[in-house]
Amino acid sequence: MRSVAQFTIALVMFASGTAVPAMSAEMIKGCFERVYDKGHMAKHNGQVARAMQLQIGIAAAMPAGQASEDDEDRLAIRSEGKNELFFSGTLCRGNADEASCQNASNAERFSVVKTRNGVKLTFETPITFVIEGTFDRTIILPRDAENQVYALVKVSENNCGLFDK
Repeated sequence: MRSVAQFTIALVMFASGTAVPAMSAEMIKGCFERVYDKGHMAKHNGQVARAMQLQIGIAAAMPAGQASEDDEDRLAIRSEGKNELFFSGTLCRGNADEASCQNASNAERFSVVKTRNGVKLTFETPITFVIEGTFDRTIILPRDAENQVYALVKVSENNCGLFDK
């Protein structure tokens, strides 16, 4: 199922003219996050995400058939003033230094570039996040100066699922 979804994403990206990094055997892999303190949020009052986490490349690095749904690429945020966790399902394609990611359902896109301490996310379109299991409550991360670029640091893959607890 994942390979069909990846093919569909790659086809949509190609058809829309989205640049897709060359695929290689080794892709950016890991868990990356950032939690912003009240001081940062006060200086950036238009910023929607007070915490963000990206899990990328974990399922792709596993032998076929061994990855679970928990291993799939995903992007999650907590917004200012809300404690709920919002998700945006995503599929990423790339290499060890960069990846292009797209939401399967509505062509929302962002790029991931490896940095010395983690990754830099650049949102190319607004991104819609939903509470897992429901679509009645959403947050849209606009594509503006306060919400376009995020620097995330690498954390242990063992801690990746802890963000949503």
